[in-house]
Amino acid sequence: MATHRISSRRNLRQGATAVEFAFAAPILFLLLFGAIEFSRANMLVNTAAIAATEAARASIIPGATSDDCEQVCMDELSAIGVSAATVVVEPKDITDDTNQVTINVSVPIAENGYYLPRFFVGRTVRKSVTMQREGKAEDVDKEPSSNNGNGNGNGNGNGN
Repeated sequence: MATHRISSRRNLRQGATAVEFAFAAPILFLLLFGAIEFSRANMLVNTAAIAATEAARASIIPGATSDDCEQVCMDELSAIGVSAATVVVEPKDITDDTNQVTINVSVPIAENGYYLPRFFVGRTVRKSVTMQREGKAEDVDKEPSSNNGNGNGNGNGNGN
């Protein structure tokens, strides 16, 4: 008789554990998938910045074209599986007279998420990088520069 009582208590406890898990599991999975989705969004932000920088670096080399820059950017983005992105190179036609090139990258987060893209519906990561072209150093003085606290505005940090 005593063993029957103990086993029925165990069965009741096992049932209570299952009910508790049924209440807690959705919250646990929501937090888990939310953490993964926010990590993915952070990865998209950082990769968009890297892709824009690499495309801008490719654009400053003599002979570079805007198509080359777009391809470099898309290659960087595809490394993490970005399926939808927009790359705009300004100016569209890079010539020998072009002083600087700007790369604008837009990555829609919802289209590039993993599990719960509803967190980021309508959100887009936008990164822009502008670089001076090689051989155009004489034009640098005409552009606004940061002075980095050294008082002379050349930004080299050594006070010269």
